Amino acid sequence: MIVLVTGVSSSPGYKIAVKLLGRYQVVGTYNEHRVEIPSAELVRVDLTKNPAELIRNYKPDVLVHVAAIGNVDQCEEQPDLCYRVNVVASRELIANAYRVGAAIYYLSTDYVFDGERGLYTEDDVPRPVNYYGLTSTTTLVSLTSLFVRGSLLVTTARLLNDLYLVRSTTGFPSSCSTGMLVRK
Repeated sequence: MIVLVTGVSSSPGYKIAVKLLGRYQVVGTYNEHRVEIPSAELVRVDLTKNPAELIRNYKPDVLVHVAAIGNVDQCEEQPDLCYRVNVVASRELIANAYRVGAAIYYLSTDYVFDGERGLYTEDDVPRPVNYYGLTSTTTLVSLTSLFVRGSLLVTTARLLNDLYLVRSTTGFPSSCSTGMLVRK
């Protein structure tokens, strides 16, 4: 089984790829910062160029999409690039993975919320306060149209070292909050 993990140079992408080694054939992508993950195939990819080609070349059984421009200041300074990576490339990558029948995991961010109260749930309405949060919200909302009944939303509650504490629901909430979109 081939698992394609985008953004393996990020902390969550790296940890996910390492956890999957030994059980799956892991292909990891990075853009600028190469990391060493023994036994994984690492591919340098600019997802704004042709994300569909990546899916065609590897035909993954599972896509774990973690790649994004997550630097809040960079997103404010380079909104066009941020939009192309975080929204357009994500949408195209996931749409093509969906077409080949891959299970899809999409990791989002709590920046889709304003942070006024914390402990957000799937029923909370996103209220981003910066451009990074806005692109993440836009991606989540647009991606829900790709998923059919029986899909699953897994919301990341918090990240503790290697452990993701998650809460999941079937279907999609009206507000489409932060988390991982999963296609069964």
